[in-house]
Amino acid sequence: MSDSTNCLKRQIGLFGTIMLVVGHVIGSGIFITPGTVAVAAGAFGPNMLSWVIGGICAVLCALLYVELGSMMPRVGGAYVYIKEAFGNGPAFAYGWSMMFGSHLPLIAMFRYRLCYKCSKTVTGVDSHRTKDGGVNSYYFFGNH
Repeated sequence: MSDSTNCLKRQIGLFGTIMLVVGHVIGSGIFITPGTVAVAAGAFGPNMLSWVIGGICAVLCALLYVELGSMMPRVGGAYVYIKEAFGNGPAFAYGWSMMFGSHLPLIAMFRYRLCYKCSKTVTGVDSHRTKDGGVNSYYFFGNH
């Protein structure tokens, strides 16, 4: 029996890809956010209260999207809902605000987290650290 028949296939399907992306999103934020919230809250009680309130809000928003999605089963998500409720102008503004107010900051957060993780594995980056312990992203992506 050859070794090639006992090996795992080197392929990734749609489900695996989605799980990798979701894991990356959750993993990049979950290790940065709790410390910031805890420092801002100052004590255990307010810290836990803020997470509980945030969790309740997330569940309510998810239920809202479920209801809207079942009422308007079209492609476009929130853009479609805003267009139906308020018209073309607000929907257009929402689309552009999502690009600059949501997507670009997420990309910046992922880049920051990537640089932070790379700084832990690449030697000689201590001189490129920023005030908050991160690493100047130009060390990895720019000319140095």
